Amino acid sequence: MGHFESIRDILKSWIPHITILKPEAFRKNLLAEVKDWIKIQEMETK
Repeated sequence: MGHFESIRDILKSWIPHITILKPEAFRKNLLAEVKDWIKIQEMETK
């Protein structure tokens, strides 16, 4: 597991109590991952 993956996993446990400002690419990547997870959850409840 790489450095950013470890950080990402820790930050997920703090959602919604955090705001990621930088690096921009990391923020966008994490946001996309969370949005994908939400879509999966919504599909499974229908």
